[in-house]
Amino acid sequence: MASGRTGVDRRGAGRGAACPGRRTGVPACRTRRTRGAARAPARRDRGAVRGTVRGTVGGLSGRGLPDRPTSYETWLAGHPALDPGAGGDGDAVVMQVYTSGTTGVPKGVRLTLDNLLQADEQLAELLWSPDSVALNALPMFHFAGAGWLNSALLMGARTVMLPEVVPAQVAEVLERERITHALFVPAVLQMLTSLPGIDTRDFSALRVMVYGASPITPTLLRRSLEVFQCGFYQRYGMTETAGTATRLSLEDHDADARPHLLKSAGRACHGVEIRVVDGVRGEGVAPGVVGEILLRSRFNTVGYWNRPEENARLFTADGWLRTGDAGHLDEDGYLFISDRIKDMVITGGENVYPTEVEAVLAEHPAVAEVSVIGVPDERWGEAVSAVIVLRHGVSAPGPDELIEFTRGRIASYKKPRAVHFVTELPRNPSGKVLKLELRERLGGA
Repeated sequence: MASGRTGVDRRGAGRGAACPGRRTGVPACRTRRTRGAARAPARRDRGAVRGTVRGTVGGLSGRGLPDRPTSYETWLAGHPALDPGAGGDGDAVVMQVYTSGTTGVPKGVRLTLDNLLQADEQLAELLWSPDSVALNALPMFHFAGAGWLNSALLMGARTVMLPEVVPAQVAEVLERERITHALFVPAVLQMLTSLPGIDTRDFSALRVMVYGASPITPTLLRRSLEVFQCGFYQRYGMTETAGTATRLSLEDHDADARPHLLKSAGRACHGVEIRVVDGVRGEGVAPGVVGEILLRSRFNTVGYWNRPEENARLFTADGWLRTGDAGHLDEDGYLFISDRIKDMVITGGENVYPTEVEAVLAEHPAVAEVSVIGVPDERWGEAVSAVIVLRHGVSAPGPDELIEFTRGRIASYKKPRAVHFVTELPRNPSGKVLKLELRERLGGA
């Protein structure tokens, strides 16, 4: 289905209940049920969606909202072909979307109209225009997919939607549909850049490739820049900030002049304040010192649905949102993320951030994917362990070779003490590695 410039193409999408929205609507897509798929909301969350939607869909005030699922076409036929505009109360909750749950139970994040309305400066940076064609292969039940669709609709762009990521199909659609804008998580970029013959495809229509949601290694980023030959733009954020915190701009992706920035998450988006604080005292730290990242902006959620204790932990007394991420700012205001605080490994009293070890191991020519975790160890408390997917068609290295490869590249205490080989890393539908599952699997190894 295409509906003019503001349409949504459902390439291969399954039929689903419609979502009340603008004239173009937002068709629901089925996604493949995979490990880590969004779980049903906790019992305390049931009933949240109807209570939220009935009172807050912009301009509708509950008019015509069905008591039971109906088709998009039926719902559309019952309303005038008029755009109600943004309108409404900016503080009204218009969306409840769930966190990915990689570190625990998914939580319902309540987002307001003001949270979702993106700044003009942010949209301009992405080179949107009415003739843009966006590709969206992300699950709609996480904010990355819904937010990317929202950006395209705000700019009147056409969106081609895929119900799941099949690397060969994604590459074909990028080329055939002359996609100008795409958003992928690093795991998908890894799969695409590893496809046979990917260098021979015509991606000349691409203007901007946006990536985010999980860390990317400099090795993968350089390979992606070579393959797609377009502007790259990193976005750091979380569901609780409507995906908005920092951005590494198109100009910042200069591998020759400023290669160190390829490790950065960029600078604050328009209207966003960033602080890095000591995790114990809560005091600000100097540039270059790692601490917890705090954010304050109009994009921050009003809180989780029906979870007062988690809300109390989410915000500081003066209104800053605790991200749970560790990182540091440099003198120029660029943010460098070390890792999720919960994923930090404490070995022999020393802190090890897995992303640093992962970036080094990813440089080995035989390593396709890598995830580093801490597993219980009687001597060290936790032992740094690497879980690796090897590239096809290359000579397979042994664990000792890979551990030796890190020598001289990182401090000795950061080197893996064990290496495990797997055929694939467990991921949730948004592409994030399920490290909790890896720790449970290898904890007794």
